[in-house]
Amino acid sequence: MSTPKKVVKPAPAEVTEKVTKAVPAKDAAPKEKKERKIGTRKFKDDQIVTLLVDYNPKRKGSASHGRFENYEDGMTVTEALKAGLTSGDLSWDVEHEHIKIGDTFDDDAVVKSKPEPKPKAEKVAKPKKAKKEEVEEEEEEEEEEAA
Repeated sequence: MSTPKKVVKPAPAEVTEKVTKAVPAKDAAPKEKKERKIGTRKFKDDQIVTLLVDYNPKRKGSASHGRFENYEDGMTVTEALKAGLTSGDLSWDVEHEHIKIGDTFDDDAVVKSKPEPKPKAEKVAKPKKAKKEEVEEEEEEEEEEAA
């Protein structure tokens, strides 16, 4: 008994073309990176952060929720950035009145508490629709009474 020989088929031309197209050419120029401007943030490094909420308004489990936990009353913008907050966090939280950033700490700032959740409306039970058989029985009864 002889064992069948394995037939090796050559790769289709389409496959080899795709592989060669995916490899970048050696003479291709590298992409230029944009230079990052330093010191163009919206807030000065020595400005003070004042918290305007006594709770974390961010969604639990999100990255911003974890970063918001790093805020401390009276920290500077530099300290906030070193604590892991981003300049985008600072801008967003100022716009949404979660924090205030100024040249001095604001002792008189009104601190908001977590809002009470809205009560859910009670659902009114809808009457169940009659089954087709029940409807037919009722029609038969009405016909018998009419006769």
